[in-house]
Amino acid sequence: MNTFSKYLIDFGLEDVSEAMKLRLDLKRKRHDLSYADALGYSLSQRMGVKFLTGDTVFRGLNGVEYLE
Repeated sequence: MNTFSKYLIDFGLEDVSEAMKLRLDLKRKRHDLSYADALGYSLSQRMGVKFLTGDTVFRGLNGVEYLE
């Protein structure tokens, strides 16, 4: 756990709110994300890093590194 502790980030209510807006917007475009995935994706965008996933719902979205 100590190895990965340097990668921990804090997030707050504003981050959660932005994630829920993003989730709703993507749901309208037929990308049905879970709440946790929406938060992770939103935080990755805020931090300027790629969101690494194997979840097909993220295929083709900006800032996503999709792995099969």
